[in-house]
Amino acid sequence: MSSSPGGNTPSYQTVLARLDEQGITHRTLVLEDSSLLLVSQRGARLYGPFPSESEGSENWMPDAFGSAEDFAALMESGHWNVGGERVWIGPEIQYMIPDRSDYWGSYDLPQSMDPGEHTWEGGEDDCVLTRRSSLAGYNLGSGQVELDVRIGVTAAANPLRFTSAYAQGLSDVRFAGYTQRVEMSFDGGAPLLSEAWNLAQIRPGGRVLIPATPMVEVTDYYEPSADFVDVVPGAVSARVTGDRRYKIGVKAAHVNGRLGYFREGEGSDSSLIVRNFPNDPSSVYAEEPDFSEGVLGDSIHIYNDDGGLGGFGELEARGLTIGGTTGRVSSADEFTSWWFFGTVEQLNVISHHLLGVALDVMD
Repeated sequence: MSSSPGGNTPSYQTVLARLDEQGITHRTLVLEDSSLLLVSQRGARLYGPFPSESEGSENWMPDAFGSAEDFAALMESGHWNVGGERVWIGPEIQYMIPDRSDYWGSYDLPQSMDPGEHTWEGGEDDCVLTRRSSLAGYNLGSGQVELDVRIGVTAAANPLRFTSAYAQGLSDVRFAGYTQRVEMSFDGGAPLLSEAWNLAQIRPGGRVLIPATPMVEVTDYYEPSADFVDVVPGAVSARVTGDRRYKIGVKAAHVNGRLGYFREGEGSDSSLIVRNFPNDPSSVYAEEPDFSEGVLGDSIHIYNDDGGLGGFGELEARGLTIGGTTGRVSSADEFTSWWFFGTVEQLNVISHHLLGVALDVMD
């Protein structure tokens, strides 16, 4: 894998060793091109895809994976940031921020959400993790809610396999894909506004590409993002650097349910991640910035860390909102990640196919 900005990530063998040392149950799914996806019971994390047992992945993991002692200390601390891809429950402003006027000072991640207590189901070709989350509501609602969450993970096929371009050369591009199907339902308490929140941590050094309408609106959640985010015809583009914090949201009304992340490497080691999710502008998408009450409707969020949590980026997608005035008591959302590895020229063609955006949109 590339050693460009973002550094190297631990190999599949290393991640497996760390989980085994801590007695963390795990399962490996074999994806297309024989890539490996490691599913950890602790926190329902996905690590990978890894092209082989001895190689790293383009998703981000903390440096603590590098040694048994550091990883043991991370587990002992109970900190949530163990890398990979995860499913939380939003809105954050409701479930993790008791005091809206003191956002960071009052931040409190419920343990029943992460790491949670997950049970296993599934066979060789899939795995299913289930948990019960008991959550208290703040700001947008009040009371206690009980939510059952079921996360099913399966391999996903190449979305380009039926196109003529695939037959004419794109079949040579290395591909790995997987889908998380997240089912959520109330099982007691107040039916507070709730939505599945899928977050994929990524290595810095690349650019987010979000296809969008000409009227697209971008919301700042933390510090101003103007130095990192550009709105161009047909897209929102954001640099991921891992050294200055920002978080943006993009309205569901202005996007089509896909976003990408391109990171240039050497030769055929450049990467393009395309994420596909069920964007529905009629849904609520109830997340709000702490300083902007009533500003909601964002189905996509992008986070750039300042280095304080390790220096990574996050691609975030929201599921269908249930509870509140929606009349819905359950949801079922599929979040699919398509990972492509090849030359810049090959990935540019794929970006045109799946995103309608050129990789050099800002050049």
